[in-house]
Amino acid sequence: MKIFIDANLLIYLNATKTPRVRNAYISFYFNILQNYRASTDVLVMDELLYISWKKYRIPYETTINFIDSIVLPYVEVLH
Repeated sequence: MKIFIDANLLIYLNATKTPRVRNAYISFYFNILQNYRASTDVLVMDELLYISWKKYRIPYETTINFIDSIVLPYVEVLH
């Protein structure tokens, strides 16, 4: 079964600093990846970059590294 991952999950994975909350999001994310074929799209990636910087002041380079290591290896990005 397929599932679409929207920006909110990825933003919280990227921005949450509290260890207990972050671990819950990580667990949820990897549970999704184990049970479904995950996909997202380029607009979600754009929103992830924009909101991570605008709201949480996470540098673009940090978010791009997050995308490269946590998103792209596991999630199909639709064009």
